[in-house]
Amino acid sequence: MTTETADQLIRFADQNIEPNGSIWFFGAEPFCNIDIIRYIVEKSHTNGHNWKFGATTNCTLLTEELAQWMKKFNFGVNCSIDGLKDSHNTNRIYPDGSGSWDDAWRGLPFIRKYLNPTPQIRWTVTPSTTKSLADSIKTFVEEHKLTSLAVDMVYEVEWTATDLATLKSELEIFRDYYSKWMSEGIPVFTMFTRDANAAITQSERRWCSRCGLGQGAVGVDYDGTLYLCHRFIDSHTIKIGDIYNGFNSTRLEWMKHRRKAAPYR
Repeated sequence: MTTETADQLIRFADQNIEPNGSIWFFGAEPFCNIDIIRYIVEKSHTNGHNWKFGATTNCTLLTEELAQWMKKFNFGVNCSIDGLKDSHNTNRIYPDGSGSWDDAWRGLPFIRKYLNPTPQIRWTVTPSTTKSLADSIKTFVEEHKLTSLAVDMVYEVEWTATDLATLKSELEIFRDYYSKWMSEGIPVFTMFTRDANAAITQSERRWCSRCGLGQGAVGVDYDGTLYLCHRFIDSHTIKIGDIYNGFNSTRLEWMKHRRKAAPYR
C-alpha cells in the first residue's frame, strides 16, 4: 500500500466507520510494511480520530521498540502461531524452507510484556497438522498460560474422511481437557467452542456468518479495492467497490442474499 492509498483509506474510514470503529491490519505479514502502518495510525490520531487499531501478525518481525509503539496506540493483536514447533513449521516456512517458529516464539514475549499477557493465538489447523492437536492445546494452556486460542480449520483445502476422523478424535480429547479447565476456573477460550455454543443457543442469525458479508466490516486490499471480508480478497472476484468511489451494487445484492438465506445448524 502506498501513502496515497493510505490517505484515501483514512478519508474513506472517516466517512464510513463509527467514531469508535476499528482498522485491523492483516496480510501476508502486515509488519513487512510497518512504515505504512505507522503512517495510517499516526496520521489518524493527528487528525483527531479515535479508531481502534490492531494487527494479525506471525510475530517474526516483532521487536521491543515496535511493541512499545503498539502499546502507545493501544493496539490489539492476533498472533498467528500454529501450535508447537513441529506443527507450526509444517506450513509457516520461509522461502528457503526453514521454519519460522523460533522467530515467532522470540517475538511473542514482547506482545505479552507490553500489550497483553494472554494474547489471542490465531492457530490455523490443516489436515497435516491435526494429529496431536488436543495435546498441543493442553501444552499452550498448562505450560505457557496461553488461554485465548482462536483455533480454526482451513476450509479451503480438502479434508478426507480419514482427516475428519482424526479431527473428531482430537476434539473429543480436547473436550475432556476443556471440561477440566473450566471446572478448575481456568477460562480457556477457543473459537470453535464459541461458534458451536452460538449455533446451539442463539436464535438470532448473526452467528451464521463470522464476516457478515460486508454488513459490519469489509476487507480492503492494498490498492483500495473493497471485498466482503478479508477472506474474500484472495479470490479477487467479488469486489464490492473501492475506497475512491465507495460501495457498488454488489454489496447490496450480497446483503439481500444473506438476509434471505436460511439459517443452518
